[in-house]
Amino acid sequence: MKITAEHLARGAYVYVRQSTADQLVKNPESRRRQYGLAERAVPWLERRHRHR
Repeated sequence: MKITAEHLARGAYVYVRQSTADQLVKNPESRRRQYGLAERAVPWLERRHRHR
C-alpha cells in the first residue's frame, strides 16, 4: 500500500502503557521493542507538529 497525502493528513494516537517491575525483568525483549517503536514515532510526531 502506498502512503498518500490523505494518509499523512490523518490524526494519530500514541498509546503508552506502563509495565510492572515484574514484566520489565521477565520480558526484556518486549521492552526493547516498545522503546524502539517509541523512538521511531517521536521524529514523525515532531515533524507533524511543526508543519501544522
